[in-house]
Amino acid sequence: MTNRGTVFLGPSSITHKLTYPQGYIGGDAFYVLYDTHPEYEYTLVVRNQDRVKPVRDKYPDDKVRIVYGTDEKSYEDVLEEESSKADIVLHTAESADHIPSAEAISKGVTKADHPIYYIHLSGTGILQWYDQAHSRFGQPPLPSETYYDIASIERLVSLPDSALHRNVDKLVLASNHASPGACLTAIVAPPTIFGVGRGPVKTHSQQLPNLARFILQHGFAPVVGPPGETRWDNTHVSDVSQLFLLLVETAEGVVKGEKKVGPDVFGRRAYYFCDNGKPHSWKEAATKLAQEATRLGLLKQVVVRMVGIDGVPDPSWGMNSSGRARRAKEYLGWEPKGPPLEGEWEGIVKEAAEALGVKAA
Repeated sequence: MTNRGTVFLGPSSITHKLTYPQGYIGGDAFYVLYDTHPEYEYTLVVRNQDRVKPVRDKYPDDKVRIVYGTDEKSYEDVLEEESSKADIVLHTAESADHIPSAEAISKGVTKADHPIYYIHLSGTGILQWYDQAHSRFGQPPLPSETYYDIASIERLVSLPDSALHRNVDKLVLASNHASPGACLTAIVAPPTIFGVGRGPVKTHSQQLPNLARFILQHGFAPVVGPPGETRWDNTHVSDVSQLFLLLVETAEGVVKGEKKVGPDVFGRRAYYFCDNGKPHSWKEAATKLAQEATRLGLLKQVVVRMVGIDGVPDPSWGMNSSGRARRAKEYLGWEPKGPPLEGEWEGIVKEAAEALGVKAA
């Protein structure tokens, strides 16, 4: 890398209401990046001093610099300053919805006097907008609700402002070419993510573990309906991290003058899905988790119950998200190689039971 290095914005120290700190995707992505390129110089931005020790313990290398804020305002100042000095910025710390962080990074990358490649983590929750707008809870997906990240790119970059994550995505997209050095962006939008992360703080995702916890706490598998036919794509966390690695390597090659890329790799059209081609229904997921919990002796019997959207803590279980990854495959050679969701049910239930302190009868 050049002497400016890479600023990796994450893992964050924001605490989720279920007491799991953020940093699942960012922690795993940095694990892969550092493991592949220990020669790079990195700056890790964490929210406060409490997050320094676990990160430093895992990465004692002097090429890994860790910076943090003393409060929310100083944290945002750190984001702006460090972003302005980097060649490559990866934002993964509650990145999809935290407006102050996105604003700080945007200010940083757009005031820099050198080119910056800004890689941002969003999510395919943005694709739920149609079901949300039309109260289509628990309904099967319509053909028009499937988006392709190449063929549907103009639809993707102009979704309604009401769409989840859209306000932050717009800030990222507006950063393109706004600086004297011509900042270019890439937005990575994963679907449901599963698998054990390899980061220093958070090692599990939210959607499926939260569903497993709900089942253990309430004794039934919730299905939003009728008819309960909501579907989402999914992918293993290692495949998301591999996409981040490919984007960083590509950007690094451009910075060094070894590669040239067009607007389909970085820029306004650089919007990346990363599904594995094997979507799941939330009815199937809830049923499988309840079956596994029963097999493990954590539930007496499998009970599947139809509920309204207000009966679940996560509305994504009742709305569709369908995004097909084409861009990463065509321009970066990315292919999903992680294990499928079918083999994960037991691990998800066991992790949920441990988190709740639930033991087999």
